[in-house]
Amino acid sequence: MLAARYAYPDIGLIGLTDMVAGIRDIAAATCILFIADADDGYGDVKSVARTVVLYEASGVGGLLLEDQRRERRQQRAEAAPATKTEALSEQHGGSLCRIA
Repeated sequence: MLAARYAYPDIGLIGLTDMVAGIRDIAAATCILFIADADDGYGDVKSVARTVVLYEASGVGGLLLEDQRRERRQQRAEAAPATKTEALSEQHGGSLCRIA
């Protein structure tokens, strides 16, 4: 979303604060629910929980979290460590909706 706005490649150059600002802009411009990319949640489990709270407060209808940690360089998917969805679910009240 913001990578397109600033003509950056989608490789994790934009941080949580900038993403939330962009989401607020989109939410202010429409009443339609939308899904926003939350990358890998911007860190550990606490950061993921914070990302979810900030995205919700910004007006998203849903968010997409990667199921693997992002390295600053490209990596093979089978070599990337998966994030703990159980921990995210516990942090967010036990409810977790997955969209495939």
